[in-house]
Amino acid sequence: MYLKEISLEEFQEFAIRHPLYNFFQSRGMAESQSIRNIENYALGLFDANENLVAATLCFVSLNRRFIRTMNVNYGFLIDYLNREILSSFIEQFVKFCRGKRIAKIRINPYILGFSYDEETPVKIDNSQIENIFREFGFAQLKPIVDYTRLVNLMYVKDLSEFDAFDDIVKSFQPNLQRLIKKALQYDIEISPVTYDELERYYKIECASAEKNDTSARNLAYYQSVFQGFSPIDEVLFLIATLDIKKYREEKENKKREIQENIKALNNQAPLSRKMKNKLGAEQEILDGINNRLKDIEDIPATTGIIDIGGCLALKNSNEITVLEMAQYEEFERFSPTSVIYYKLMESAFAEGIYRFNFYGTYGINDPESKGYNIYQYKKKFGGKLEQLIPEFELNLNFLAKFI
Repeated sequence: MYLKEISLEEFQEFAIRHPLYNFFQSRGMAESQSIRNIENYALGLFDANENLVAATLCFVSLNRRFIRTMNVNYGFLIDYLNREILSSFIEQFVKFCRGKRIAKIRINPYILGFSYDEETPVKIDNSQIENIFREFGFAQLKPIVDYTRLVNLMYVKDLSEFDAFDDIVKSFQPNLQRLIKKALQYDIEISPVTYDELERYYKIECASAEKNDTSARNLAYYQSVFQGFSPIDEVLFLIATLDIKKYREEKENKKREIQENIKALNNQAPLSRKMKNKLGAEQEILDGINNRLKDIEDIPATTGIIDIGGCLALKNSNEITVLEMAQYEEFERFSPTSVIYYKLMESAFAEGIYRFNFYGTYGINDPESKGYNIYQYKKKFGGKLEQLIPEFELNLNFLAKFI
């Protein structure tokens, strides 16, 4: 077997049929990195019959001293239980890296290292795989569950367990079901933005990052993601909008209609039990309308369509991964993120994409962590935690100690 560089077209054709296919191991990621002038390679392992049996994308990162690290994020795309193929790939990959003047190799396979019973990790036996990496000098780092370099702990929901989307919604925690039911009454529109409209999403992400005391990526990053992924996998830059003027007019009209109904019923006094029940139902509707109008009373009457939230998600044949979810703090009352998750899940289920990945999760056992409340929110959707196998690392020369 031999390893060589392959075209992105050849890589993608192999990748989309592989069970470990993911957004990091896709042509879209390579294209996005190239736009940002990040050195990257597509490599394939061929058998004696010239069949492509394994592949990976990898990219070079530089530290301040320009020391080179080769990163394999969520790769290789390989049968990890085939000792011959895995050994051959690792051996030749190390040689390839030496030829590229690489000081350190970092490999993060997209395979489970821990399953979870609630918040308690249960280690999966990957000793066969780990031992092969060790034979080639790799050290395995300790498990991490934060955002130090690459997301390792994820929250996912398996949609294949359900017969209908209504069943999925019923699996949400009751308080989330009520929240979404209320939010849907605002007639929030979820729509994709074009490349020229990316700044709308960027503003939402920046506002959300400021609120959470984190930093947002620059606009050029989002532009590269859009350009890189759009022709290959589906990149979803979604914006949640609310037409305040239309919503207010509809509620005001409905309010007048209900008030007329109540007035007409009161004019029929004395009321029978049936009519009293009807009057009570009308009053309940009126109270609900007044509550909805109260939600927007601080927004100027002349306001039209406003952006209230947004997300960045990547969708391929294996899964949909929500990389970012953001909202304007002043419009949090409309629950735009819950509506976006709801709509994305509905769309994925309809298309037969059954792995819904909420992606990065941390601080699951630390109420003081910034990630704790986010995790508690994701839990309401009724998924589970998954943690990847810890990173493999190999130092190729003395410069690695400066990384």
